Amino acid sequence: MSFGRWRVFASIVLAGVSLAGPNAAFGWGDKGHQIVGAVAVHYLTPVSKQGVVAILSADTDPLTGHTIVNETTWADRYRDSDRNTTKVRYNQTREWHFVDIEITTPDINAACFGTPSLPTGTPASAGPARDCVVGKINQFIVELKSPVTSPEERLLALKFLLHFVGDMHQPLHASDDHDAGGNQKNVTAIIKRTNAAT
Repeated sequence: MSFGRWRVFASIVLAGVSLAGPNAAFGWGDKGHQIVGAVAVHYLTPVSKQGVVAILSADTDPLTGHTIVNETTWADRYRDSDRNTTKVRYNQTREWHFVDIEITTPDINAACFGTPSLPTGTPASAGPARDCVVGKINQFIVELKSPVTSPEERLLALKFLLHFVGDMHQPLHASDDHDAGGNQKNVTAIIKRTNAAT
């Protein structure tokens, strides 16, 4: 899907949210990721879709269902699965979900912690905790393309990618205005309702 189409898609989603009324709005969440996944499924070629489904068919992890759309939420659930206990998964993968590119002085290298490389033989899923979504997407793509990637790592690479592509398209999730990834931005909308019966 071209960047222009993604912008149109994002505009439609945001317009729909703004018309939903004065309810509290939350971040991208499961629904946002699932919508991105559904759009991706629509644009997959039959051969690509068959390959993705084949990789996911080996998944036994109970954190999500194992369809393409359901797997888009897996990386958040994996990260949060020990958030209130050991924090091993949380601390390892927390920073992989975003890239804080400063709005006033953009520097992708600085936002990605100097773009760390993986030590030889280290799978991307075990890579450094100090990395960004841009670096992780690139690493997981390399693994999916490589014929020597183990089936277990290939599955993890796909599941992380299904989620991280959605993270990259999340409004306010790829820039830093010292606002906690956009979570401290207050947005209000005035909704004018018309009487359709007149």
